[in-house]
Amino acid sequence: MVPIALAMLLLASESDLTKYDVRYVGVLTVEMHVARATFEDIRFPSKSGLVVVAVDPYGPAHGKLGLLDVIDVANGKKISTPIDLQAAIDDTEPGSSIRLVGYRAHDLGRFVGFSDRKAIEVQPVPWKNALLASIDAKKDEVDLKTTISHKDQPSIYDPTAISAYFIVQDGNVGPLRLRIHYRSEGFIFFERLTVRCGEEAFSITFPRDVRNTDVEDGIVEWIDIEANPKIVSALAGTASKSIIRFHGKEFIHDHEVTPAELWRLKTVYGFRELLIAGEAEPIIEEEPAKKKAAPLTIERDDSDRIVIRTFTDITGKFSLKARFAGYDSGQVTLEKEDGKKIQIPIEKLSEADRKWLEDWLKSGAATTDLQNEP
Repeated sequence: MVPIALAMLLLASESDLTKYDVRYVGVLTVEMHVARATFEDIRFPSKSGLVVVAVDPYGPAHGKLGLLDVIDVANGKKISTPIDLQAAIDDTEPGSSIRLVGYRAHDLGRFVGFSDRKAIEVQPVPWKNALLASIDAKKDEVDLKTTISHKDQPSIYDPTAISAYFIVQDGNVGPLRLRIHYRSEGFIFFERLTVRCGEEAFSITFPRDVRNTDVEDGIVEWIDIEANPKIVSALAGTASKSIIRFHGKEFIHDHEVTPAELWRLKTVYGFRELLIAGEAEPIIEEEPAKKKAAPLTIERDDSDRIVIRTFTDITGKFSLKARFAGYDSGQVTLEKEDGKKIQIPIEKLSEADRKWLEDWLKSGAATTDLQNEP
């Protein structure tokens, strides 16, 4: 397991959680001296630079960078800290790619090897777009509420973990909730938790709220509680090791929070902030996704503007009533019924909406050709 001596690219403090215009490539890195101390058996090919310890599976760097890759040059400049890398990302022109140079790591069985120096290009995206790509929404058809969580949210049957979710109902965004579960061979009947984030420590108590059950190869105990904002900020913003201690009746168990857990936590937290700020909207499907789509038409009002229509995302779980207001560099601008404009990446829209937009652009009202988009 990779220790959490991480330098997180985006979340260095609580205030950073609302900076959705931050440019993002989707990697977590540590400085070379930290990597050498952590992975003593690995002979890294560079004395300086950054070592990748996690890649966002829904981010732009997925498939281009991997665990233990070394990056020491960004856009022609040497880098040695995550701050250097983020500065290079921010300096990259919108719509352009950042050029990263370093060494790709590969597993050789009992040890890790590295390639010759290679260069790759990654196109940064707004942090907001990365959030939208990682979120899962499940609608309860009986209670008419939507549960928002991460697409890779662990269940209580997975190994010990912390995860976050929240509920949207009648247009109201509920509080962030934490689900913390302990999975093992035998019960410890934990009664309280201690969460340590670097130098900070928090105590969580919950009388009579712990649930437990037997599973095929052991047991699971879990708690589902409303999140303390201070704990969430500490977990999401720390660059130090974070540990959750389960205090049982006779025994204790320490769980080191993994990079994946932190990533999921900050993503769900961030998406909730987007909803509150009105930058995103959970979708309630108006008809089952499997129904045949209605014929595509381009209707206009008396002012020759496109009438308001319902746009749906590629998953079929999110929709939005809006008027098409423009397209540029892969971003579709939609004007909501209240007049507020939002931007959505073209690849996040449903196939039907992409076809509709393609027909609209081909009609001669715009010169941009959607078919040129990757």
